[in-house]
Amino acid sequence: MSSLDILYYSLAVGFLAFVAFGCFAFYQLGLTLIVLRRIIEEIQNIVAEILAFKNSLQRGWWSLVARLVGGNQPKGGGGNG
Repeated sequence: MSSLDILYYSLAVGFLAFVAFGCFAFYQLGLTLIVLRRIIEEIQNIVAEILAFKNSLQRGWWSLVARLVGGNQPKGGGGNG
């Protein structure tokens, strides 16, 4: 076995280690992206719930204002008879 063979074997092992590291890095990146997608979906759901709550508060507020402003007026045609 010559020194050139040892060089080729060491290059082959180094290349395999590099490929294995690249595969591991892509696998970890995939897992990270999956978790990130779940976090973004949760944030979108929370934002939707907050907006729905805000809209219900606005409707309730305007309903209260309408009742306070319009609730004291008679519902008839003027009160003469």
